[in-house]
Amino acid sequence: MINIFKFLKNFSINLSGFKEIKESTDYSFKQDFSKKGSSIEEFQYRTGFIFYMDILGCRGLSLNSSEDDRSLIKVKKIVDIFKEIEKQYEDEHWGKNYKMPYTHDGHTVDRNLVEENIEVTMSLFSDSIIISYFPEAADRFVIWYKQMHQIFNDICRTVYIFARNGIFLRGGMGYGKLYHCGSVCYGPALLEAVRLENEICYPTIAISDSFRERIVNDMRSKEIDDYSPGYKLPYELKIFADDFCSIFMDATVVNGQSKQMVDWLIAVFYYHTNAVDEIRQSIIEQLDNDYPQSVREKYVWLAKQFNHSLYGLKGLGLGDYSHAEIQLKGGFVE
Repeated sequence: MINIFKFLKNFSINLSGFKEIKESTDYSFKQDFSKKGSSIEEFQYRTGFIFYMDILGCRGLSLNSSEDDRSLIKVKKIVDIFKEIEKQYEDEHWGKNYKMPYTHDGHTVDRNLVEENIEVTMSLFSDSIIISYFPEAADRFVIWYKQMHQIFNDICRTVYIFARNGIFLRGGMGYGKLYHCGSVCYGPALLEAVRLENEICYPTIAISDSFRERIVNDMRSKEIDDYSPGYKLPYELKIFADDFCSIFMDATVVNGQSKQMVDWLIAVFYYHTNAVDEIRQSIIEQLDNDYPQSVREKYVWLAKQFNHSLYGLKGLGLGDYSHAEIQLKGGFVE
C-alpha cells in the first residue's frame, strides 16, 4: 500500500502543514502476537480467549439422571443446546450482524458490522463447557477492538441462549497462550480461567484483574487511528476501550473482595432489548424453586444484577426498563 506522505516527499513538496498518517497503532494487547508460543510437533500454543464455564445444578442432575426422567430430560436439553451452538460455528454461525458503538465528539453511533470468521473451538464434559476463540493479530486497535466486541458479544449470546432455557452458567475467562483442538485443551490461559471460575460463586463470568488493567491502560492512551481511507474519522483508543468496558465489564463482591466480571446481562440487553422479559421470567422461575439457601443466594444475586443492568440500559440511552425490575423480599419474589 502506498504511503501518500512518503510518496509526495519524493517530489520535494512541503508537507509541514500536514499530519503524517500512521499505518499502525499501539494498544495493550498488540505485543501478545509477537511472542511465539511453545511448539512441539504441531502442538503449538496460540494467543486466544478461553471461557471455562460450569452449569449450575448440573452435578445434581447428572447424579439423578440415571433414575429420574425429569433430570434426564434436562441433561438432554443441555446437550442439545450445546450441539446446536457448536453446529452453527461449523455452518454459518459467523456472518451475522452485530452492533459496535463508535463514539466521536461525545456522540455515540451504533454501527452494524458483519462478523468475521474467528476460529472457535467448543468442548463439553460433565457439567463443564469450554469455548475458545483465536482472533487474528491486528496492526490497528480499531481492528482488534472489533474482534473483541465480536468475541464478547458471542459469549454473551451463548450464555443468554442457555439462560432463556433456564440453564445458568458460572465461569472464568482466560486470555493468553493455550491449545484447544477437539477434546484436548491445555495451557496457562485455561488454568487462569479455571482459577477464576473457582473464585466466583455467582452465575457470571469472572475476568482477571490483569485483563481489566489492559483495558484501563487503553482508556488512558492518547493513541489515535487516523488512517484513511479505512475510516472516515480519526478514532481514539481510549474511547474504544471505554465503550468496550461500558458494555461488557462490571464488578461484583465475593467474600468481601471485588471481582471483575463479564456483564453478559447488559451486553445481551444492549443488543437485544426484547430479551429483558425472557431473562426476567427465567430468573423468577429459578427463584420459585425450592432450593437450599446456598443455591437460592446465587439466584437472588442474579436478580439484583438483572435490576442493576436495567439501570445500565437507561444510562446507555436505551430507555427506561424500571417496570421490569424483579421485586424481592427476603430472597423471594414479591
